[in-house]
Amino acid sequence: MSLSAAAWAASEVLQIGAAVVTLVQLRRRIAALTAATRTDELTGLGNRRGLTAALARRVAPPAVLLLDVRRFKGVNDRYGYHAGDELLRQVAARLHQIAARHAGVAARLGGDEFALLLPIAAAADVTAVIAEVERALATPLHLPDAAGQVELSAVFGASLPPAALSDRPLRAADIALHYARHHGLQAVIYRPGMTYPAAEDRHGPRLRDRPGAAPVIETDTDLLHQLMTVPGSGSAAGPARRLTELAERCDPRSSTFGTAAAELVAALVTHRVLWLHEPVTDVRLEATAAGPHRDGALLLLVTFADTLTLCSAPMSAPSFAHPAVEPVEFLLATVVDTVVGFADAYCTLRAQRADR
Repeated sequence: MSLSAAAWAASEVLQIGAAVVTLVQLRRRIAALTAATRTDELTGLGNRRGLTAALARRVAPPAVLLLDVRRFKGVNDRYGYHAGDELLRQVAARLHQIAARHAGVAARLGGDEFALLLPIAAAADVTAVIAEVERALATPLHLPDAAGQVELSAVFGASLPPAALSDRPLRAADIALHYARHHGLQAVIYRPGMTYPAAEDRHGPRLRDRPGAAPVIETDTDLLHQLMTVPGSGSAAGPARRLTELAERCDPRSSTFGTAAAELVAALVTHRVLWLHEPVTDVRLEATAAGPHRDGALLLLVTFADTLTLCSAPMSAPSFAHPAVEPVEFLLATVVDTVVGFADAYCTLRAQRADR
């Protein structure tokens, strides 16, 4: 083999090796992003996506236990979001321990609503777990600053296998939870034929729980990686250069993180990395003046049908410093989860107005 042929062969091997390394890194990043989108950022429990994935992995259908924590709003109103967040973290830790003892899974669905998947099928066993959760919540939680100690309770809704809604156990448990709230009961186990109370505040299942519900926002991660790895120069590489520059500036430790993140989300919407569907018509981030730096926090604003805009609570820059996920990808996951949650609220408001 001539020297030039050997050099060419070596170059080919290096290129193949580099391609393999890039592919492995990409797969790891996608796996990490998938894990992040299934994890509740505040508590570390699974979120609704994580719960749905855990449910799909179960060989035998589990019991589903939903609970709304009472008095949480009072803690938030009296002591602030910092105390409320700490309360949710402590509640999550106790629920995780209970779920682990029963070989189950705990998740936070949003706000003060949690869920447990339990490999049990008897009403007596579910009742025993409910009593266990009640004892855990009644044990005082230690909160920072002036909040001191807080004792909690909860209202519960559960579904057992098999049931008329065995293909949608989360919806069955949700119906039971609303039935319990509507009738002032501590706990209700779903019975075949049970429906949402007619006068319930929430009109039917959440948007994301409805069969065949269309997505309100989608993320094209393949396009994101493609745009951010396009080599070369010229007008065709303009979007790639712009996204790469914004991604490099998207450092949670930077004093300009908020501005960079706001510009990045706008660019992702423009280049269709983030797809918005009805009723969502606009999604944008705004940097705030809170915190030690000018861009110490972010607000996510979501507009529905060009008429109603909902705003998130301030999100601090350090919360985007996830050890296993790039800030850009964690930012995307946060935006998607928040938009989906706001869509539930919007649909509830729209249904309430229609009934007046």
